[in-house]
Amino acid sequence: IGSIDATTKNAIEAAGVGAAGIDGLRGPFSMMRGNISNNINRVVWTGSLFVGVGDTSTLLTSPDGIVWTFRATTDNRQLRGVASNSAGNQIVATSDAYVQFSSNGTSWTKTTSGLSGDLQGITHDGTRFIVGAYLKVFTSTNGTSWSTVTSGINDLSTKDLASTSSVIVAVGSDGGYGTGRNAKYSSWPTANTNLTQPGHAVGVNGNGSLWVMGGYAGWIHTSTNGTSWTSRGYILGGTPTDIHFDGTYFIASISGGNVKYSTDGINWLSHIAGNDFLKVHGAASNDDVVVLVGENNKILYATK
Repeated sequence: IGSIDATTKNAIEAAGVGAAGIDGLRGPFSMMRGNISNNINRVVWTGSLFVGVGDTSTLLTSPDGIVWTFRATTDNRQLRGVASNSAGNQIVATSDAYVQFSSNGTSWTKTTSGLSGDLQGITHDGTRFIVGAYLKVFTSTNGTSWSTVTSGINDLSTKDLASTSSVIVAVGSDGGYGTGRNAKYSSWPTANTNLTQPGHAVGVNGNGSLWVMGGYAGWIHTSTNGTSWTSRGYILGGTPTDIHFDGTYFIASISGGNVKYSTDGINWLSHIAGNDFLKVHGAASNDDVVVLVGENNKILYATK
């Protein structure tokens, strides 16, 4: 609505569509312009801060999703994922064979203790951090000391993870070859019912009653428990880089720049992420705003 003339905008809002946009998503999205100098790969809300991570060990924080502050790191590598515990006093960002951890988002420390391989997705299940890698996962209760788990997952190259207090789902490819098993749950047996392709992103709603998994070219699977999955077909229109649940919607960040959202994982509507092209890599939200991060050194935010 913000991109059309004022007369038409007023007429649409008067008809009851509202300022959130013609398609109803949180928005419209606005571009945060400032001193962002690197691509941002993921973002998380800790309860008090948005924390974004990106290339050349970029770490930045924001209390509102609009004003961002860079934080010093101890390395110069690509950070791929970030997660926080529910209290917001343990934050972990992943890279290849190491993590950066922080208690406040301001001061960060690098550790390689107990870690190896190319670290990818990360989640926190209420008790521990879980990090995915090639043919293994790593777990930690504090973000500093890590244990390796290989039992039951020695055929999974993990791309992304999501969790509740009782179920953890890791999605990826079978041995890195792109076919076969691509979902696991808490005790780590394979859960590949009706799964047809490797997973790229997975999200779960607040009570664990709906899981949404996306893969190459936009195929979607849904599950009510994280173990038995139903194929919904190629309905997303592009490969998702992240699937985030914001309390109402599942928001799928599409690598080509589009953003789609859904309440059920089956019916999706599109929302173009701002006027500037942005290859979206991740999303996060609090009670007030939704934040999108991605390439071209930009961050987008939308008021709920």
